[in-house]
Amino acid sequence: MDAMTKKTVLGQADSKILARAEQALVRRMYGEVESACNDVLSRDPRSSRAHSLLGLSFLEQKKIEAAIRSFKKALRIFPDDVVSIVGLGQAHMELGQHALAEQDLRGALRVMSSNIAALRLLILSLMSQGKFQEALGLLDQVLFSDPLDADSFNKRGYVLQQFDRHADAIGNFSRALLLQPNFPEALNNRGNSLKALDRHEEAIWDYDQAILQRPDYILPYGNRSLSLFQLKRFDEAIESCERALSLDKKFTNALINKGLILQKVGRFDESIDFFEQALGIESGNTTAINNLAYSLQQVQRFDESLACYQKVTMLRPDYPEAIWNRGLHKLLRGDMPSGWSDMEWRWRCKEFTKRPGQAGIPEWRGENLNGSSIAIFTEQGFGDLFQFCRYLPKLADAGARVTIVVPTLVHRLLLTLDPRLKVVSPGKYLTGIDFQCTLLSLPDRFRTDLSTIPAEVPYLRAEDALVAEWRKILSTKGFKVGIAWQGNPSGFVDLGRSIPLRELVPLSEIEGVQLISLQFQHGLEQIQALAKPGALRVLPGFNERADGFIDTAAVMKCLDLVITTDTAPAHLAGALNVPVWVLLKSVPDWRWLLDRSDSPWYPSMRLFRQKERGDWRGVVEEVMTSLAAEVAEKSPTDLE
Repeated sequence: MDAMTKKTVLGQADSKILARAEQALVRRMYGEVESACNDVLSRDPRSSRAHSLLGLSFLEQKKIEAAIRSFKKALRIFPDDVVSIVGLGQAHMELGQHALAEQDLRGALRVMSSNIAALRLLILSLMSQGKFQEALGLLDQVLFSDPLDADSFNKRGYVLQQFDRHADAIGNFSRALLLQPNFPEALNNRGNSLKALDRHEEAIWDYDQAILQRPDYILPYGNRSLSLFQLKRFDEAIESCERALSLDKKFTNALINKGLILQKVGRFDESIDFFEQALGIESGNTTAINNLAYSLQQVQRFDESLACYQKVTMLRPDYPEAIWNRGLHKLLRGDMPSGWSDMEWRWRCKEFTKRPGQAGIPEWRGENLNGSSIAIFTEQGFGDLFQFCRYLPKLADAGARVTIVVPTLVHRLLLTLDPRLKVVSPGKYLTGIDFQCTLLSLPDRFRTDLSTIPAEVPYLRAEDALVAEWRKILSTKGFKVGIAWQGNPSGFVDLGRSIPLRELVPLSEIEGVQLISLQFQHGLEQIQALAKPGALRVLPGFNERADGFIDTAAVMKCLDLVITTDTAPAHLAGALNVPVWVLLKSVPDWRWLLDRSDSPWYPSMRLFRQKERGDWRGVVEEVMTSLAAEVAEKSPTDLE
């Protein structure tokens, strides 16, 4: 047998050996694959097919570095070996080297544009790099050629989620599930879009179905906990996190979610433990650090809290929620200029999804306003409006023509602020406006610090005719104390802020005191539940007109004192220069600062603070002692 014939025979034999190796690879008999390939390579070191098969075997065994070496050897021999190029791309993806993977896979598609495996992996690589627009285009390409591809519909839905196109995403997930009903990943993903749209009951159904299809699928447990939480089904939400942690005690998503739920129900000490557990696994998890900072703040570990905020913003300088939270923390501790600056990041936070204003009007950043017009748009609640409307005359003093955009409910009240102001309702198209700004940005623009707070009071006023009308109803006898006990309970901001009405009723036992309800909208049902309904006077017709706050202002001017929790009436009383006592939780909202009984915002205000979290009884006892002293100073004939 001559040399040529011998080489041909050996080549045919090696080809059969490698064919058997391919069959062994399908059966995951990796030892046979490696033995066969090494046998061939001992005779023919330039067998690209043997190197490629070895690479595939190593790749399936997660021996990634060995796989990369084998694929590179194959490609040095045969540069257009698509199998090896795709394998190399997949190996780079396994190592998280997505840019290299993208380069490999684009190379494979240049050699064979119809290679579907390369196209699918390229889509994954682009998604991993956040190149969602490119990924979307390639997914459309795949679905054009195969409109029954359930996996691509699922991926397309996921990509649409990244653009907050949740309604469109749901359509794609639903299409995937029609094509492949047993598809827990698509159910979980659709649940996430439903959750994002606040369709929590539907989201929970999807999560439950995903778990039924795959009981050990951990992601739906953590996700459903957040929907349960939004529905205020707190015990079920915590249990869902615990089920996830029973599958994997190091599942950081569930640890963070459980910490978040405990935080939002006021169990801050417990929440700290779960955030710290998550950080023990992922020390750089910025979500965990941000939430840990907030919980530390609520248990008065302020220096540790600020250190966490500083750490998270170093790790992720563009994390708006963390910067906004840091701003609130700074303001609480009196660091105002820096705090106001951080507060400006609120408009990048998901919580503030729609910034009030009108398109096409430049934002006022502190430019000279003399001879210019400016529109101020309100934000957040009425308490914020009453507190910060004090800045509007300063704009007029600077030479601006000022328009304030506020709900009709407060127009009459705002007209008492300054005759130079123009007051309009939301939705009105404004013309001739040079600048615009949101109300809570004004302290930042004026670089307000503790010493420069504009606190000249009163800056809001009650209408004289209404004051006279309510004075007749109230009479002049007795020490009249208006009380408000409940803020808006719909958001978690009210957690620990409001006080049950029954806790305030003992104030009526002080001789000469008349308790008068200033409550409206929320909390009125508590009046019916009082054991002593006569202890609280409810005024007929109070706040029944469209601009009800003008009634509240008039009634307050007829009172000796207002006692309230951290609600809008506190700010209104302060703006009217009516004596007002505000009852605060142990770590209050930022505007009340720390460790002081007065407020630099309102000269007529006195602050009563919880010494222990949740202890309103101690606060009420302090208020009763102070109120008894106030009443004792009043002339006995006035109390008859």
